[in-house]
Amino acid sequence: MKRIFLICLLIFCFASCTPQENMSPEGAQHSALEMRGVDLSFYDEINTLGGKYKYSGQDFSIFEILKSANVNWVRLRLWVNPQNEWCNLEHTIKIAKLIKQNNFKFLLDIHYSDTWADPSQQTIPSDWGAELAQKSTDGQKVTYLTQKISDYTKEVLNAFIAQGITPDMVQTGNEITNGMLWPYGTTTGGNCENLMAFLDAATKAVREKAPDAKIMLHLDRGGDNTTASWWYGVARNKNIDYDVIGLSYYPFFHGTDLGVVENNLKNLRTTFSKEVCIVETSYPWSCGWNDNTPNQVGEGNDLLDDCPATKEGQQKYLKKLCEVVESAGGTGVFYWGADSISVTGYENTLENQAWFDFNNNWTGIAF
Repeated sequence: MKRIFLICLLIFCFASCTPQENMSPEGAQHSALEMRGVDLSFYDEINTLGGKYKYSGQDFSIFEILKSANVNWVRLRLWVNPQNEWCNLEHTIKIAKLIKQNNFKFLLDIHYSDTWADPSQQTIPSDWGAELAQKSTDGQKVTYLTQKISDYTKEVLNAFIAQGITPDMVQTGNEITNGMLWPYGTTTGGNCENLMAFLDAATKAVREKAPDAKIMLHLDRGGDNTTASWWYGVARNKNIDYDVIGLSYYPFFHGTDLGVVENNLKNLRTTFSKEVCIVETSYPWSCGWNDNTPNQVGEGNDLLDDCPATKEGQQKYLKKLCEVVESAGGTGVFYWGADSISVTGYENTLENQAWFDFNNNWTGIAF
């Protein structure tokens, strides 16, 4: 009987141990960057639909796996009134609680839209649009949107604060290179007056409600210093109060020359005396797919010559990017879509860029 008990105990201990206790990932970087983050905005939907994250064939909490990967920040996007409710305030608070319970820092990415906000689309939330239509002049509409941004930002932060999960950093807009809340906050023609009024309202709301949180202004220009310098220069001239310059950088969209990225980060850091980071990046570990939805990246996309679309190539890319950011004096890198495994009911274009293979096993990628 005693022998049976000991055997059962050993089995239990093995099954319950974390990846950290079992594994030192091949090629683990142990980066010294202050912010080593992933975006988990797909996690809620995937988990609800039954997606499981694994290590060596066993189910594990994704948060335990991320700890093994030397991650210390998690980012979530927030949509105002999304059609399917994913990434709304209620769902975002639910996942933010898990982030905080697992002792990660939390970056809240407010889109100020019901859906994707990026350089190609910055759509006014539907509820705001209905009220906006009642205003008769553009001036009245801009005034309304400015106040709405302030009120909404405070409302959102009050909701997180009430749950004891105040964000450690807040993005006031997502990839807002071309503005936000179109057409009133567009930068078309170089006129940024309305956009800067919107950002002034948003950042002041964050300072009021979460004074200890850092504020990030986020563009998609990791490889474009000309546009980034112009844009942040306008923000400086308008006295926008923020702490972190956040840039998206995807080699297959923004060019494969990491030297350009390094020079951009160095220039922005020294010119504007702000922290700089890459707040979105990703890289394929395969050109294959695991569902019936075409992938965002595959054969024919530009990749780094010495970082092929393999697990080793994906890890090498992350290592090289972290080294570039460190060399430039930057403070962080965030990986987008690390959680994006395939599951029935979820149309996935990113599974070959996730941190998990097509059997949902962690690839071993780590900071």
